[in-house]
Amino acid sequence: MIFTLWKNRQRPPLFHPLWWKAWAKRGLQFIPLLQQWALHARLRCHRATISSSAFVSSTKGFSADLSQLKIGEDTFVGRVELSVVSPITLGRSVCINDGAKLLTGSHDPSHPSWRSISAPITVGDFAWIGTNALILPGVTIGEGAVVGAGAVVAKDVSPYTIVVGNPARPVPKTRCESLNYRPAAMVAVYAAWLPLADRS
Repeated sequence: MIFTLWKNRQRPPLFHPLWWKAWAKRGLQFIPLLQQWALHARLRCHRATISSSAFVSSTKGFSADLSQLKIGEDTFVGRVELSVVSPITLGRSVCINDGAKLLTGSHDPSHPSWRSISAPITVGDFAWIGTNALILPGVTIGEGAVVGAGAVVAKDVSPYTIVVGNPARPVPKTRCESLNYRPAAMVAVYAAWLPLADRS
């Protein structure tokens, strides 16, 4: 991760005012950058697959088998809860806001012994999951789809569809289909290193 930022860093002329400004920002973000590097290392120690350009706020809410977790490039994962009983796959440039929960495991209420059940969750490229949204087992969030804040999603969401509410239902408005942004690059830790053109 640190090597990727160094390789792609903004390079203003030596001792130019922009050079001083860039290095001042990098100095302020040095400790958070090391913390992010350590978090990436911890996830990889648990056999998670995480892109070097992804940003993960915390692993406190992560549980079960992290070897089934895949996080794509430029994806931002806020302070969320990920229950990884079955695979969770997050595509490229996904944004998951604080408080969201992705649950791959549950119980079968119709079974006499209340048996455990599980099913994978897949989140497509450029999807956006809002604050406090709940994604239930077996759901696929399509490319570019939006899950509104607090929505409870029990069924697949089609690409570029916006869903809200409990249970989540589509709204008439759809999302632009020519998306081109990098949520992780907008975080201060990474933005301090990257050229302006690479932050959007």
